[in-house]
Amino acid sequence: MRGEADKSITLRSWPGETAIIDGSWLEFSQSPDKAWQSVSDGAGGEFRSTNAYPNVRDVIGSFIDSIIGWTSYFYRSDLQATNELIDYANWDQSKTSDIKPLWCVPGLWYDAVSGHIHCRLSHTHLPGLDNYTGETDPRFAFSD
Repeated sequence: MRGEADKSITLRSWPGETAIIDGSWLEFSQSPDKAWQSVSDGAGGEFRSTNAYPNVRDVIGSFIDSIIGWTSYFYRSDLQATNELIDYANWDQSKTSDIKPLWCVPGLWYDAVSGHIHCRLSHTHLPGLDNYTGETDPRFAFSD
């Protein structure tokens, strides 16, 4: 679909419905119950894609119900972390010390070796912020 300066394209919802523009693989929205499986040796609430997606550069996502975005984790240890506050390995050397694994928001981690996408939609609990409190199982996160 391509519009032109004098021929624009308008997308809008039917009254009472929400329009969704989704560039993901169909299985994640059409059959999420088959697209995800629980990770037995993972963190609580960690799932991974049943299919492998080799040579993917980035994985991103967000919820439509809360408009809270998912983060793309670079390290699986962060996806699996329970700590929601920054904590340095050595506070006295915070400028040169690594941050301990940090859980920020629901998110994804791409395993470049296996090609699987890992997902964890756990709730966040930081006072004074918009915390995620919705569905934690990606197999049901988008079902009616």
